[in-house]
Amino acid sequence: MRYTPAGVPALDMQIEHLSTDLNGHDATVNLSVVAFGLVAQTLSSTPLGSTLKLDGFLRHSAKSKKLIVQIESFEII
Repeated sequence: MRYTPAGVPALDMQIEHLSTDLNGHDATVNLSVVAFGLVAQTLSSTPLGSTLKLDGFLRHSAKSKKLIVQIESFEII
């Protein structure tokens, strides 16, 4: 957990997405994600390895130009 200059909680982390294509092949993708505010605080206490349903959007990192998922809400499933 970190805090923005304005004092807003922020959480940067990596998630692993698992899916299966139409031919039955498994695919794994590691994604960088960020969350702010109450979502960041709640996610920081979520156990590692939890399966989550995330809602958010894709954006570019201001520093590295890499793609990041910004989480706006989530639920443990």
